[in-house]
Amino acid sequence: DLTVRNKKGTLKVKDSQGSNYCLYSHYSCKKNTETLNLHSGFGKFCGAYRIRTDDFLAASQNGIAHQFFTPSGPLAILPLPGNKSSIVWTETNDKAKDINIMRDEDYLSALSPVIGNFLGPISLVGDRFSYPLGLSIAESFISNCTVLVGDSAHGIHPLAGQGLNLGLKDIAALTEVLALAKRRGENFSSKDVLERYQKWRRFDTSAMAVATDSINKLFSNDNTFLRSIRDIGLGGVNATPQLRRSFMRHAAGLSGDLPKLLQGQII
Repeated sequence: DLTVRNKKGTLKVKDSQGSNYCLYSHYSCKKNTETLNLHSGFGKFCGAYRIRTDDFLAASQNGIAHQFFTPSGPLAILPLPGNKSSIVWTETNDKAKDINIMRDEDYLSALSPVIGNFLGPISLVGDRFSYPLGLSIAESFISNCTVLVGDSAHGIHPLAGQGLNLGLKDIAALTEVLALAKRRGENFSSKDVLERYQKWRRFDTSAMAVATDSINKLFSNDNTFLRSIRDIGLGGVNATPQLRRSFMRHAAGLSGDLPKLLQGQII
């Protein structure tokens, strides 16, 4: 049997021969999985919720996501169907605690100056929730018949949805490794087979963790010198189509050694 650990949920499946497989979920690995997580706190909280916007202004977004960088951290506006948007708001721990206990009316009053008025009048839809931000990467993605994917293997800053991209790459890479191993008649839960998955995914995961952390620190501050450097850099990227396309591919998770599933190919 092979156990795959993600962050949420438990799924049991069978293959065509009737063999049982369990897909478990865990926030972090227990000691008996022989893996440890390295944690580094950002000292910040992230809040997530939905807002409803004015019909005309919402339609004018044309499905475009926005991300603003404030000294406390980024704030993302992600368009949803039905004139709604999902908001991901990063704040310092102390300020987040005060904001979280606000009534909805006061909450919107605190949010409005941050996002401006380009969306027009807004109202909250659904529940609000928040969670502490931290950087964590498992020392090992594999153990005895156990594989870590997604947030159980790595936790990075929620910048431009890169955590989701990493998780999709993990799943696609693991699927490809297991499918090829089974096709060769190998024991797909053996350490040698699972090591191929780990070698494939570790560098990309570590590089993305460093990149998102560095970008967040570069943009989420009031340092005049750093602000000048990033403005010059962004101007250069915007003026160079090749660089702009490269950045877009990285942001879309389409760079690096992509698994065949993410290239639209059959394994």
